[in-house]
Amino acid sequence: MKKTRGIIALVIAITLGFIAVKAVSFYLKKPAPKKTAAIIKKEKPKPDLFANLSEGMRVITIKVNDVSGVSRKLKKGDIVDVVSTTSLSGAESGKISRIILKRVNVFSVAGGHIDIAKRLVTQKKSWTVSLLTERENAAMLTAAAKESDITLMLCNRSEKIEQAEEDGDASYIFTGNQGPQKLDTTDINFSKSIPLGMRAVSVKVQETDGVCGIIKPGDSVDVIVSCTVSKVAGKDMTPGEKGTYTDYRMHSRILLQNIKVLATENSIKPGGNSSEPVKLATLLVTPQDALVLSTAADTSKKTVIKLINRKINDSDMPKTETVYLSELMTQRKAYRNKVYVLKGVKLEVFPF
Repeated sequence: MKKTRGIIALVIAITLGFIAVKAVSFYLKKPAPKKTAAIIKKEKPKPDLFANLSEGMRVITIKVNDVSGVSRKLKKGDIVDVVSTTSLSGAESGKISRIILKRVNVFSVAGGHIDIAKRLVTQKKSWTVSLLTERENAAMLTAAAKESDITLMLCNRSEKIEQAEEDGDASYIFTGNQGPQKLDTTDINFSKSIPLGMRAVSVKVQETDGVCGIIKPGDSVDVIVSCTVSKVAGKDMTPGEKGTYTDYRMHSRILLQNIKVLATENSIKPGGNSSEPVKLATLLVTPQDALVLSTAADTSKKTVIKLINRKINDSDMPKTETVYLSELMTQRKAYRNKVYVLKGVKLEVFPF
């Protein structure tokens, strides 16, 4: 019995050993697995958005809102005009708007197409628009965006450039007392307004001149000169002779009559209010009257020039006499007589 069990155990051991040998042999003879090359995905290069920019062109980004950005309707490829609005110099509550760039291409829009619900949640009121323009214009637009309010106006793609240039050269001024006014962007050359043979002379205006200091271009005025000096003593008062003031009496006379006002300080500045008093007025006079007016405007401050309004188209030139303050107050007129003494060929004058 024990012999039988030994034989069975031996058979089982031999069988297991045979199986183990076969398994090892099969594993050793099995071909090694082929190594597969690692697949490396190459990322596609991102397109260069600025590769196709023409030489000298620049992309500049500005911030806009629903009003200045055409209600978020802008998209790449649109054409816009750029309007700059600033406060009006010299006006308490005036604004001036200028078209500073015309027919500029929209390069890209960022944040403009957010749905209303998301906008309410994020409370994002502004977004950006990138414009394609020349280098000089980019620098100018940067400065304008810092100092003014920028507004974009959407243009018609089919609009002719020549027509756009012709219709878009004007700036507009708005003030509370005068409303909208069109301002010509071309330089105003007042010398072209001077008639042939006439001259333009500027004089100071006082608060009591005109109508409460208000003088407007096109008005007709008379020029009154007032001075304290009324007499000058000398031998024969030839040019170059030294004279002496002998009488200091305030007197006034009409120096020029029916003189047209060419311009005032309010008429030559943008948005000037013609209903406000002025400090300077430019008069249209003949060359001779220009000399008279310049001589009367004594730099010694002893002479006072006064402008008085007269009815337009009133061409009457009445003769007037010089008025002396002393005579006006005393109601006595001083007689100013002269004695002419002829000595040979020489004439001497002795006033008394």
